Order: sequence, then structure tokens, then C-alpha cells
Amino acid sequence: MRFLAQGRQLLKKKRIISAAAVMLLALNISACGATPMIELTSEEEDIITLYSAKVVAKHNVRLAQGLMRFKGSDEDYADSTDASDPFSEDADASEEDNSASTDASLSASGAQAVEDAGATATLNEIFGVEGLDISYNKAAFEGDYVFNNYYHLTPSDGSDYLIMYFDVKNLSDAAVDVDLYSYEPEFTAIVDGSAYKSETTILPNDLATYLTTLDAKDTDAAILLFDVPSTVTKDVSAVGLQVKVGGTTYNISL
Repeated sequence: MRFLAQGRQLLKKKRIISAAAVMLLALNISACGATPMIELTSEEEDIITLYSAKVVAKHNVRLAQGLMRFKGSDEDYADSTDASDPFSEDADASEEDNSASTDASLSASGAQAVEDAGATATLNEIFGVEGLDISYNKAAFEGDYVFNNYYHLTPSDGSDYLIMYFDVKNLSDAAVDVDLYSYEPEFTAIVDGSAYKSETTILPNDLATYLTTLDAKDTDAAILLFDVPSTVTKDVSAVGLQVKVGGTTYNISL
């Protein structure tokens, strides 16, 4: 049974946004001398594109306002300082205050209150991709995470990573397109009675942004990373998992 209707249409693979182009350009520029230039696969470029769009939107406190007028000299806008003008200095000051508040909330990572879940379900029931089986494998507390010897991630000071491992299997006799990113899932780990949001990464095996094509009978591995205090109880058997999809929070059967 599915708990979610059809996911919203996703930015597809060949739409390369400018933010991704900047990141790729930075990688190319960094290659010099005898150092070989880093070459990215199309899948890795897609992950960077999706990640860039998500991060830019997350930190753009004026996103809802759309295009903004460029603020020039005082003479340019001498007649536009009315408090009712959304582009006035007073409005800008208010927006700066809101921006500072938002930045503080973004940087204040850590334990949060556990949300009441509407139901308990499996990942297969929530995402409902025909022919696909997503199963929890194991969890571990680690000081860092390395993917394929070139992605090295470390938690914040005084924290460890809670890493959850999942198996993604194509049970069918044909290739299956897997697009979990379009569901915009928000994963949360429950540790010692507190909730911790999953890390936003550019890892191609990040379950929250998982986007690939699995060949018939193929199996892939995916992970979720959670930045948790080093002082939490290191008992993986007591760890819980929630996911919010389409405005509904589910407890995940592990």
C-alpha cells in the first residue's frame, strides 16, 4: 500500500544550474601542475546540481520575495524610503534582522523535539517504487565517513556520526528508475529521546537524494548521516527513524 500520491516533478538530470557550474568550475580550476584534473561522472554532476539547488534555496532568506531591486546610492532611492516601500531602508533593516535570526536557526543544529508520527510504515510502503525493495541493514556510530576514498565527511566538534545503512534492491527482471529525491523526504533519527535531522550531502548514495537506475536484480547500498553529540548512548538497537513526506511524519519499521 502506498501512503504517498505521485511525487512532484523533479529537476531532471540534464538541467544544469549555474550553482552547479560554479562548483564544477572550482574543481577544474583547483587542478594544476602534475595534479590530474578531477573528472565527475554524469551521476555525480547530477548530485551536485540537486544539492546546489537545495542548499541555495535553504539559505536564501528572500526566496519568497523573488527578484529584488538592486539597492544603489542614496540618491538613486531618495524618494523610496517610505516604510511602506518593501525596498526601503527600513524594510531592508527588518529583512536583515530576519536574516540574522534565520542564520542563527540554521546554525543551531542539534537535538530537537520528536514529532508525533501519524503512522508506522516501511520505506517500501512510503516510496512505493514498483519492483524496488529498500531495507534497513545496520547502524553504527563513527568519527567520520569516507565514500570511495574521495568523499571524506566529518561531524561537528563534540559530535559523532550516526550512520544508517540501507540495501536498495531491484527485484524485477527489468531496469528500474529510482528517484527518491522527488519525494523531498526529511529523515530524522531518534536517539536518547531527541530528534536529529539527517545531514544534507552530495553523496551519490545518500538515501534522501537517491537518484539512479538499477539494473534487473541489482543491489545498491545507501546511507543516512546524522550529526549527534558524542555523549549519546551508543546503542544502535535503541535508535529510531522517522521520515516526513508530503507533510506527514511516519515512524519507520527498522
